[in-house]
Amino acid sequence: MGLLNERLYVGYQAGFTRYSVHGDQPPVSLLHPDDQTLGFIAADGLDALCAVEISSKELLLCFSALGLYVDSHGRRSRQQELMWPAVPNAACFNAPYLSVYSESAVDVFDVRPLNVDGSLNLLGLETVRLIYFRNKMAGKRAEKTPPFCGTGNR
Repeated sequence: MGLLNERLYVGYQAGFTRYSVHGDQPPVSLLHPDDQTLGFIAADGLDALCAVEISSKELLLCFSALGLYVDSHGRRSRQQELMWPAVPNAACFNAPYLSVYSESAVDVFDVRPLNVDGSLNLLGLETVRLIYFRNKMAGKRAEKTPPFCGTGNR
C-alpha cells in the first residue's frame, strides 16, 4: 500500500488498485482486463510488492517475479519487463532507481525510458559500482570477494 500524488495504491495477490484520496474518482484496476498480455499475473497468483509512478502517464507495478510498465488505465506501456535475479523480499523507489531487496542481494534498476534500440543512455555521467554487504553480527568476515579482473582502476 502506498500514497502517491493524492492517490492510494493498494497491492494484493495478482493486482493493484488505485483509489482517489478525495473520493472524486472511482477505483481503477491497474491491470486492465482487456490487455491479454497481463493474464499470466492472475493465473500465476503473483504477489504485489509496490507500485511506482514513473511519470504522470506511466506506472511500474512490481510483483514477486517481475516488474511491469503500465499506463494510467492499466494497459501495458512497454514490452520490456524487469526480471528479478532472486526472489525479492521488498522493493523501494528513489527516482530514477528501483531497489529490489532479496535474501542475499540488493539489485538496483534504472527505470528511465529506454532508447529506440533498447539501450539506456547514461551520457557517461554515472560510474558503475560494485558494493559488497556483510553481516556485522557474524563476527569475522564471512563473505568472499572475487579477485579484481579488468583493466580499469580499482
